[in-house]
Amino acid sequence: MPQIEPLSPATRPTGALTHATHDQRGVQHAPKSRPKPPKPAQAHALVLHNDPLNALDFAAHTLTNVLDMTAKEAWRLVRLAHTQGQVVLWVGLQRGAESKARQLMAAGPDPIMSVFGAEPLNVQVRPMA
Repeated sequence: MPQIEPLSPATRPTGALTHATHDQRGVQHAPKSRPKPPKPAQAHALVLHNDPLNALDFAAHTLTNVLDMTAKEAWRLVRLAHTQGQVVLWVGLQRGAESKARQLMAAGPDPIMSVFGAEPLNVQVRPMA
């Protein structure tokens, strides 16, 4: 079996092998690569937008039922969406935000206002910056 000579610094390739190690026989080995840690999951926000047709009490009642929050908190968030144009309802993993958005939309529009063209609550899932 032919003997492999270790590389001298002059003949050593540049790049990833510059920090290679040699075993007892002088055989060069590539450096051990460390596994990269997984990226942390990015938080997503569930945002409620102001809606000119659905009644505030319908929106608050829907938030109370779907997001399992108190009526007081639901009313506070609905009023903020109404006065500021939008409000963050919930923050968490993307899958959870999308699931909650689907549930809110599945609740449908305010039945009284649907004759005037009301649609389900206008919610959006956004990645947090």
